[in-house]
Amino acid sequence: MPILNLYNLKEFDNNLISQILSIYITDVTKDISQLTALIDGDNYEQIRRLAHKIVGSSKTVGAIKVSAIAEEIEEKAENKIKLSGKNLDIALSFAFNEVKEHIYKNDLIT
Repeated sequence: MPILNLYNLKEFDNNLISQILSIYITDVTKDISQLTALIDGDNYEQIRRLAHKIVGSSKTVGAIKVSAIAEEIEEKAENKIKLSGKNLDIALSFAFNEVKEHIYKNDLIT
């Protein structure tokens, strides 16, 4: 599975792709931080909303693994399944860090 598939952004020029990826990194970093703070609690609706937001933005930029993990978190929160101890937040952070490293390593943000 590729770390990042920019197919959805193929119609944009490199400057716009750079801006989109920069916003993605900023927003998802904040969202994951908030999600991690909530994961041990029972505010399922807030967890679901944050995970849903991460799913959408990750699908837009082609971060497939991040999107898949966030979808799993979203589904569990929607069904009010306790997330603590499942390490999904750690897996999400790890996958997102892989995407960030890929973006910076390949100079996709100028």
